[in-house]
Amino acid sequence: IIELPKTFTKLKQLRKLNLSGNSLSVVPSYLSNLRKLQHLDLSNNEISKMPKDLKRFTRIKFLNLEGNSFSEEEKNRIKKELPFTQVMF
Repeated sequence: IIELPKTFTKLKQLRKLNLSGNSLSVVPSYLSNLRKLQHLDLSNNEISKMPKDLKRFTRIKFLNLEGNSFSEEEKNRIKKELPFTQVMF
């Protein structure tokens, strides 16, 4: 998978989403519309930045970002904006 279709936002009851091992380079901000999403695995993709409106992802309790190429600055921003989320790099 290189891109997520916007139709993902119709999955209103989705609690876990595993997108590991793909070729995603962008995390679409519309994923924050999945209000019940608590576990998001984006490991082993090609992501270097998270959406600017990351604060909208506050319901996520676990976020796996291992195997991506985040700068230290971006890692710090993610941790700061999601203080109640367990983030793995």
